[in-house]
Amino acid sequence: VDPIDGTKEFIEGVPQFSISIALVHLGEPIIGVIYNPSTNELFSASKNMGSFYNDERVKCLDQNKESIALVSRSEVKMGLWDEYKNNFKDLRPIGSVAYKLGLTASGQADIFASLRPKNEWDICAGNCIINEAGGKLIDLQGNQRIYNAKKTLIEPGLIAGNNDAVDKVFSLINS
Repeated sequence: VDPIDGTKEFIEGVPQFSISIALVHLGEPIIGVIYNPSTNELFSASKNMGSFYNDERVKCLDQNKESIALVSRSEVKMGLWDEYKNNFKDLRPIGSVAYKLGLTASGQADIFASLRPKNEWDICAGNCIINEAGGKLIDLQGNQRIYNAKKTLIEPGLIAGNNDAVDKVFSLINS
């Protein structure tokens, strides 16, 4: 449970924070729920039952020629995305990690990517929702996450979205 993912946004009054809840079984997220109370958006999924956005079934977008990527507001401010910005139609800085995963799973962006470490409680619910929306989530070394292991920090960052989009961005970042 992450009671406020996007604490900075919550404090600043930016409506890009969320409540994130997941259930893990044998290292795999099997239920995920993300709720943004300021926008009344609910993202949910359970294993083998699909992903939903406000009760409508959703899928990750198919890869477009020029994609929309959701990235961290702080990473943009630090200039971490400067060298990659010409590879995307739009780099959209958004607050909460969980919220970005929900938006990506619901087809509102092609990809979510982070170049900085994240805690597993930030991404676990979103990982389930992405998986059930037909996408995948990997770290920047190409590994899928196994939850409730000793190490809770995902380093150095991660990518999530449609399988082809994830593979394309993975190659871009690691080139």
